[in-house]
Order: sequence, then C-alpha cells, then structure tokens
Amino acid sequence: MKKQKMIDIIAFLLIVLFVYEGTNNLLRHAWFALTLESLPHVGSLGGLFSWAVPTAELTVALLLTFSRRRQRALLASLFMMLGFTVYSAWLFWVAPEFPCNCGGFIQEMTWGFLIPFNLAFAGLAFIGLRMDRQLRKSLRNTMPAIS
Repeated sequence: MKKQKMIDIIAFLLIVLFVYEGTNNLLRHAWFALTLESLPHVGSLGGLFSWAVPTAELTVALLLTFSRRRQRALLASLFMMLGFTVYSAWLFWVAPEFPCNCGGFIQEMTWGFLIPFNLAFAGLAFIGLRMDRQLRKSLRNTMPAIS
C-alpha cells in the first residue's frame, strides 16, 4: 500500500494548493477580476475567468478527496497546472512587469520561481495519475473472477 500512500500525499498537496488559491481568489474576487481584465488579450473575459478558475480549483480539490473520482481529478489537476504554467510563461513573455495575480504567498513569487513551482505540481499530478492507474490495474488483475 506504499503506492496508495504516495497517491494520497500527492492528492493532499494538490487539495491544499487548490483550496488555498481558490478560496483566496474568491475572497478578493473584485481585485482578481480587475487584474484579469487588465491583462493583454484577456480583457472582457477576465470576469468569466475570475469565477471559472476558483470554481474549477475548488471542484477539483473536492473530487480529489473521493478515491472513486481521484483519477479524473488528477487528470484535471495535471491539465490545470499545465494551463497555469502556460499562462504564467505567456504573461512573463508579454508583460514581465505585470505581477502574478495568484493569491497569498504565491503572489510574492518571481516569474522565475512561479513557472517551476507550477511545473512541479503538474509533475506531481502526473506521477499521482500514473501511480493511480498502475494501482487500479494491479487491483483488477488480483481480483478473483466471479462466476
């Protein structure tokens, strides 16, 4: 059950990150929306993203708590973290003077630290997803056939 423990730890770390960020962005929603709306190429979609991003983060965090939904939640976590990485890299490229609109301590990170931070969490989601798939496959193979 060592694999299961690692999957649980990875899920816990992602839950903490998504609940922290999602809650933070909802608590300061007006600022988050204004910041997104002022970004180049985002503009009027900022209002939509200001609700969609924290809602997605909190939904995925909730799904990560259920083992039956964990595989899909880990896949969603992977895509969200890759999306956040692409967004951060794009923002660094088009407007490096623009601050990160993440919340709390993450907002204080430099772009040079934020991008690897996002990639590390994407890597954790990928590892957790692979381990979960391997564990499920081995459990299916060891289950006795019911006649």
